[in-house]
Amino acid sequence: MKNKMVAAVVALVALTGFGYDIHLKSLTPVKELARPAGAEMRFVEKGGLNFAIALDPQAETRAKNRSKKSIAPALVHLTNAIFRTTGRLPAVIDENDAAALAKWKYLLVLGDSKLARAAGVDVTKMPLEGF
Repeated sequence: MKNKMVAAVVALVALTGFGYDIHLKSLTPVKELARPAGAEMRFVEKGGLNFAIALDPQAETRAKNRSKKSIAPALVHLTNAIFRTTGRLPAVIDENDAAALAKWKYLLVLGDSKLARAAGVDVTKMPLEGF
């Protein structure tokens, strides 16, 4: 009986992986984009981090963002997830620190900033649940 129960659970888990459809009408519509051209971005290589998290530390204090506190909690969750998966804490740098920016091969830009806008990201055109 125990073997049948384990087999049933394994089969159920296996079948659920095949049945997930991101285009269900009950879900928010998903637009799939083509993979961008270019080389791979190796954020982690040979046990080391090749990137830093760059942000505008004043973004949440400006008048238009004063009541929206999302960058600080996102930074906590992001650095925690990176530490749990790599064993290393990423550097967090101010987007205005040119010397610190130049040290890193890649930058993971968090929140609305001049770096994000220079890369073509306009947060005002994103849905509220945008990411």
